[in-house]
Amino acid sequence: METIQAFSTESIQMLIDLGATLIIAACPMISALMVECCIGPFDVPVFNMVEPAIETAVRVSTHQRIGILGVQCDFEKRAYEQRILKLNPDAEIHSINSPLLESIVSEGWSGRPEAAMITKKCLHYLKVRQIDTLILTRNHHRILKKTIQRKIGKFVKLVEPWEVIAGYVGARLIEHKKIDSTPGKSGSRRFFVTDRVSQIELSAGIFYDRRIKLEKIPI
Repeated sequence: METIQAFSTESIQMLIDLGATLIIAACPMISALMVECCIGPFDVPVFNMVEPAIETAVRVSTHQRIGILGVQCDFEKRAYEQRILKLNPDAEIHSINSPLLESIVSEGWSGRPEAAMITKKCLHYLKVRQIDTLILTRNHHRILKKTIQRKIGKFVKLVEPWEVIAGYVGARLIEHKKIDSTPGKSGSRRFFVTDRVSQIELSAGIFYDRRIKLEKIPI
């Protein structure tokens, strides 16, 4: 975990040095570290993905039977579970890892028949426990959202952290007049990687449905 902490801190500081005035920690592990107070504070606002997703899940869950898809380590699992129980001590929480789902997306297999079968297998543990709300923690899950919804059941509410955080941060920027909400306004995007490997370029193309220019930087 110390290595992740070090790289996370360096990465965030690098963005600040490049001129970032607000940062979203889109990586679930970095977000969990922030919740656990293992990294930070920083000189600019840094938002994590965990807390807004948890607040949404607890709010929309009918019976407080909440599933978490994609947790990869103990401290990440703890970050989600402790915050949910803080909001509702009676909540029932079930969490699983999902490395196969991430591999499906990374390899460009999300549209194949095998993807539906593997997704069904991965979700079986959560489905038999009759969860009514499911937090999708990995960005890869966005590509498989329709398949996940179909296999977990149409009545299960899906909480997508990337959607939640976009609204959460956007509302606050507009509230504090940090951005122009006029329709048609746009900004620019730059994509940085620490190692420009072909797999990263492939994954970026899958997420954005076009070729992405990656800038390699040392950390």
